[in-house]
Amino acid sequence: MREPSTEITATTEQLLDSSPDGVLIVGTDGLIRLANRQAEALFGYDRDELVGLQTALLLPVRDRPDLDGHRAAYYRNPTVGAALEIAAVRKDGCEFPLDASFSLLETDDGQFVYASVRDSSVRKTIEARTESFDATSQMAAIVESSEDAIIGKTLDGVITAWNAGAEKMYGFSAEEMIGHNVSELMPRDRVSELVPILELLRNGERIEHFETKRLHRDGSVLDVSVSLSPVRDAAGIVTGASTVARDLTATKRGEADRLDLEDRLRQSERLESLGQLAGGVAHDFNNLLAGIMNYAALVSDSLREEMNRRQLSGDEAFVTAVQDVAEITAVARRAAALTHQLLVF
Repeated sequence: MREPSTEITATTEQLLDSSPDGVLIVGTDGLIRLANRQAEALFGYDRDELVGLQTALLLPVRDRPDLDGHRAAYYRNPTVGAALEIAAVRKDGCEFPLDASFSLLETDDGQFVYASVRDSSVRKTIEARTESFDATSQMAAIVESSEDAIIGKTLDGVITAWNAGAEKMYGFSAEEMIGHNVSELMPRDRVSELVPILELLRNGERIEHFETKRLHRDGSVLDVSVSLSPVRDAAGIVTGASTVARDLTATKRGEADRLDLEDRLRQSERLESLGQLAGGVAHDFNNLLAGIMNYAALVSDSLREEMNRRQLSGDEAFVTAVQDVAEITAVARRAAALTHQLLVF
């Protein structure tokens, strides 16, 4: 029932009803003195039921014992708790979150609190949707800016998403590939990989850093590292798969070049070791040949002196011996020439 402490005019009610929020005018005793149409709709009471009602009845039972203390603290310092998010209860007992802001009114009839209230569940829903939209937009931007090829596909291998990294890696645009089967990117000898991979994904398993081959638009073969993950719906059911592929072609080529260079370096080191060995042997052999030639020269000189001393210049045995020594010297010189070539090598 109505127990207004001030005269209510039609103009006052019209002003209150023009507010987009629910409005309650509350006395220091906690009784509601005025309420507008939005407050009726918010709490489920008629205006006649709200006026004269204790505000505690609009709160959950668990919060009612603390209300008097909060009210006294507010009157002592109206700036404290002037805006709150609280739990409220409708007439049917349904609990809902409430945004409430308070202003202190000083009138000839005493102090009153002007409470502006609204259901915060709508705000929270909007905020959640905004956060979700922002997160989705941010994730989409990250995916699109990735240097890796990120591809979404069904469990049958039909491509459903294709980022800029995939376009750069494979040379096909999203318009050209979405709706096509991922097997079109596989060399013929690799198509057999697809069925077991999709089966693993269908069973919820992940595949990490699987190295394989893929085709570029120009027909060239790419070395790629592929990681695949199942995509689940809200119920946790696997409905598709996502693929992150990284081009290893340049890395593989660089690795092959490095291995080739290392092999050539090892060959060079082996040749250097062989050269050092050959040089050492040739040097020692050259010293031996020098000794042979020196002794051959001494023997030849001795034979000639003996032939002259005995006047045996026509003696066949001495002549043959001198010729043999000369042949030894000639052979030793040829061996020395060969040894020199080994030293050069």
